[in-house]
Amino acid sequence: MRKTRAQLRDEGYERLGVTPEQVGAVRPLSLLVRKFGGRKSEAIGLLRSSEDSAARAFLEVYDDAPAASRKQLPLEAFCVAAGIPPRRLWEIIAGEKFERDAMVCAAIVGTNLPEIVEKTVEFAKKPGRWRDRMALLEATGFLPTPSRGSQTMVTVQAEHNEWPPLRRRSNPDRFNDRGRSALPPVPDAKETL
Repeated sequence: MRKTRAQLRDEGYERLGVTPEQVGAVRPLSLLVRKFGGRKSEAIGLLRSSEDSAARAFLEVYDDAPAASRKQLPLEAFCVAAGIPPRRLWEIIAGEKFERDAMVCAAIVGTNLPEIVEKTVEFAKKPGRWRDRMALLEATGFLPTPSRGSQTMVTVQAEHNEWPPLRRRSNPDRFNDRGRSALPPVPDAKETL
């Protein structure tokens, strides 16, 4: 007689030495993997490409489990059995996916760059295509790239008032508040010659 999914799942929990309650008490890693647009198999592949010790510990437990248990049990069960927080495993999976995607993008750009540059030069040579020429010259460093930062323009409309308004002190000797002159005395021009 063939075993049901529930029986296979229960056997898998027993082999790992964890309970469904323990697995339910940790963060939902499987849900994150699904929301991320991936499958369990993709997450395992990303963990295999990692050199992180937590990923290695997880994979030891995962690889020792029978295929039926790996299929039926959520990733969280293997995290609990390996003593690794699901959040740490998620960080590894997301980091590996980010690095892999960045390398794939770099490879796509690198392999297509000669054709792109060729077409850019071709269009830049046509009459009236000054924007293409400017983009090409900026991209190659022959022209400085304009700053794309935020710019603020302030318009001040001056009327008959002074701007900024001057504060006038009633004390005409305002520089001598402490009994000192604000400026040293100027010597007579005849004395210095």
